[in-house]
Amino acid sequence: MAESNWKDTLYIWDGIVTAGVPEEEKSGFPIQWEGNWVPVTDAPDAHKAEVPKRSGARRDIDDDGNKFDVKGTATPSKGKDNGGEDSFYDSYFVAELTEGSGWEMKDENDDSKKNSHKDETHEVFVKNIRWSGNQKDERDSLVVAKGKNSFGSFCSVGWVRPGCRWTIARRYLDDADPRVGWSLLELHKAAVKESIKEEENDDDSQGMQKRLRIPPWQASVMHVDYQGGEDATENDGGKRQKTSDE
Repeated sequence: MAESNWKDTLYIWDGIVTAGVPEEEKSGFPIQWEGNWVPVTDAPDAHKAEVPKRSGARRDIDDDGNKFDVKGTATPSKGKDNGGEDSFYDSYFVAELTEGSGWEMKDENDDSKKNSHKDETHEVFVKNIRWSGNQKDERDSLVVAKGKNSFGSFCSVGWVRPGCRWTIARRYLDDADPRVGWSLLELHKAAVKESIKEEENDDDSQGMQKRLRIPPWQASVMHVDYQGGEDATENDGGKRQKTSDE
């Protein structure tokens, strides 16, 4: 990450999440997220970061990539991040993932060598910690995160895919970036605003369905220079991209 424009890179983490059973009542659920991360370079405009090509097999996390293995505890949010203003988020979880071996990255002076790193803070805001099937309200599939490590503060946006596979893009931020001070709720709402739209149900049933129209990290909230608005969705007419999991 030594080059001057390294913050133009999005780092897409992709791996399987395993949730255990709390050791004690109200102690939280043990969580492990294990997989690979890939850099998407020259992407100050997050709209240019495509969905990683991969199948849903667990063997995908065992190749010779940049591996990560982070662990921690997920506890119910119970509205603590929304000040009680929005009951929709009362059933969400906050997973703190600062344990485990961390994540690998090639040595900047020796590509044949990899160094291990850990996040000082890493909080993930997610509806379901176990796979519960495709959601009719795809806001429930959105995942956001915030954290900090030796490289700086970061925010992340992504989704839960079949098999409880989290695919989440990380953007490192300048210290003066307003997103550094956002809550997880503010980040989630910004991602929802730009990546979810209402459309009629495919089965002609009553009511509207909330569907993802773009990969969540392509929203302008993940641009290097975030100015607000929905410019990231205008370039493709707001069309929903099909992924290899559908």
